[in-house]
Amino acid sequence: MKSISHILVPITGKPGDEDALQVAFAFARKSKLKVTAVHVVEVRRSLPLDTDLPSETSQGEQLLERIEELAQHNGCPIEAELLQARSAGAAIVDTADHLKADLIIMALPYRSRFGEFHLGETSNYILNHATCRVWLVRDPYDTSMEPAA
Repeated sequence: MKSISHILVPITGKPGDEDALQVAFAFARKSKLKVTAVHVVEVRRSLPLDTDLPSETSQGEQLLERIEELAQHNGCPIEAELLQARSAGAAIVDTADHLKADLIIMALPYRSRFGEFHLGETSNYILNHATCRVWLVRDPYDTSMEPAA
């Protein structure tokens, strides 16, 4: 099995991000691995790809600043990148390839569709197209969200 030297952690701003980061930090501290966090601002197809999206960009920058503080607090150096793309999944896979990341660790919220667990578009794309390992850190199943019997 190929050793791991670089971990990519996509950040969405959802609560599960911190769990995925804690897994990445644990690996990185133990084996002195490089960690890169990315946040993708998705641009609607009706707009040019380089459209200025100040609100989304500012929100992404603030999110990555919090991640850098969390990394520093956990004693784990991290690089953070803000991307702008049509699709988060494709941007994450392309970035992993470009950075030669060996592992993507990403949060996966528990989602249900028609009563069954639903993976979601971005996670499904990454699992189908990433050339490196992918580790999903799924949120726990929340029974309080079930309809009353």
